[in-house]
Amino acid sequence: MNWGLPMTDRRKDLDDAALERLFSAARGSAPPPDAFMARLVGDALGELEAQQGARLSASRRTPARQPLWARLGDWILRGAVPTGLAASAVAGLWLGGWAETAGYFSEASVAASPLAQELSYRFPELAGLLGGY
Repeated sequence: MNWGLPMTDRRKDLDDAALERLFSAARGSAPPPDAFMARLVGDALGELEAQQGARLSASRRTPARQPLWARLGDWILRGAVPTGLAASAVAGLWLGGWAETAGYFSEASVAASPLAQELSYRFPELAGLLGGY
């Protein structure tokens, strides 16, 4: 919808002949005066130069230095995600290995687990949610 009108709405009063009359009238009209075109192009070029100048002056500005505690906090937070991921991976491998060697985890226990059965039954649905398939 565009201003309350569907884009495919056709004007009933404008057929091909009427449209051709409008185009021929526009072709027959005098071109805009040279002074107007020169002023229009000058204004456009001036606006382009102003925008480019503003971009250049913004890029030349030196960034404000942050206090030491803010830089330290950023450094710690940027390292928190990879560190947490690595720690959870190591903990999962460690607990998984411990459970298997202690006898808490075996193929029979997985096959008898209601969670494993439910996950294997719902795997195609879960894969569709995760991967967008």
